[in-house]
Amino acid sequence: MKLTIISQYKFNNGKVFLNPLGSSKKYTIDAKKLAISISEKHFDFRGLDKDIISYKKWYENGWGESVPFYLSTLDGKYEDAGFNFNDVHKKVLAGYADKDEFPSELIPNSETVYELKNDIDQNFSRKDILVNRRTTYIPQGSRLKYSDISHILLDGFDKLSKFRTIDNQKNPLNALVNFGPSLDVYVVVYSVEGMDEGIYRYDLVNKNLLQIDNKADRKEFQEALVGQPAPLTSSVSVIYVSDIKRHQWRYRHERALRGLWIDTAKVTNELLWKLASLAITPHITPAFRDSRILGLLGLPADLSYLPVYAVSFKGSEKNHE
Repeated sequence: MKLTIISQYKFNNGKVFLNPLGSSKKYTIDAKKLAISISEKHFDFRGLDKDIISYKKWYENGWGESVPFYLSTLDGKYEDAGFNFNDVHKKVLAGYADKDEFPSELIPNSETVYELKNDIDQNFSRKDILVNRRTTYIPQGSRLKYSDISHILLDGFDKLSKFRTIDNQKNPLNALVNFGPSLDVYVVVYSVEGMDEGIYRYDLVNKNLLQIDNKADRKEFQEALVGQPAPLTSSVSVIYVSDIKRHQWRYRHERALRGLWIDTAKVTNELLWKLASLAITPHITPAFRDSRILGLLGLPADLSYLPVYAVSFKGSEKNHE
């Protein structure tokens, strides 16, 4: 976007007034020196040929392409900037819900259900977690037991479960207060003592594992993880999948996809802290053959779902009480 500064870089009370070529829209900028510095490539000069050198770094750092976007945000106005922001939130979210129903998590039916129970009493310090926190390319360690998986999932997804209550999913007003709202959790069981091999969906509300497939081929999941070897040695792989409709209903701006990765990282971090407390070293990756992994999970490869992260691990490499 090529811009021309009106009135030959006229400054008024420390502000610069800009007018894009071919547009009636105007911009007001407080950062005087920044506006001058970017003029060399993005503005037509109207008699001003100095005061540029101090901001040459902007381009040297490769940020020049972001200037038009930066300028377009300077006069942005938010509907909820006033004291009546609560009323604005209610009005906007109610309007969303009137046009399109507030989407909630869909839980599949299953004949094989494992009810999770936390029978492990664990004591650990923050120091233990920090010392043990690490990742690996090829998970090693002891074979996991069903009681281990129950403990890990209940603790590692405790925060996500609290935000995934039935009431929270029914009320559109709760869309502003959430934690991983679009994420579905799949647990691929390769070899766990006391559990059948297979692919499971974690029901975060009822704290159950629902089997959706009785096969979990290590080689197939290795291929789905673009050849990474973690599935070949792991006991389980936990896969985070975003239901795009649930994500898009809440986030309606150009930063929505970036927000999805950040949000998923926060959720994944809860599981990683739990694994570290047990001296379990996992493999973590956001790299998938998307259509391949979605097919293995029984999901359509039509962009309605997006695999985001996979965490694969075995049991502890140390002896725990």
